[in-house]
Amino acid sequence: MALWRPDLRAVRGRTPGRQSYRMELTATLVALSTLPNGAKLVITTDCRPVLNHALSRVQRRRDADLWQAVDFHARRMTDVRWVWTKGHAGNPFNERADQLARAAAESLRP
Repeated sequence: MALWRPDLRAVRGRTPGRQSYRMELTATLVALSTLPNGAKLVITTDCRPVLNHALSRVQRRRDADLWQAVDFHARRMTDVRWVWTKGHAGNPFNERADQLARAAAESLRP
């Protein structure tokens, strides 16, 4: 989910048969690609592996295609900060992202 001011729009998507790490990275890419050049962005995630790879740039061979795109769009921003939040701990944006993710997953069921 991507939220930004002034209108706090939510952006979501779905991909059948994808693991959560890749979907978390895809959500980051969608958020970055929808923002204008020069934006300031705080990416908040409850996925420690994504956060660790973003901060350390170590072992980014996993899903290298997405990381390359994330890096490309991040370079367009003035400032990008990565922050971890505990999942299911009352963070309203994280809770909303979880609701959207569950709804998207449900929409894939036959």
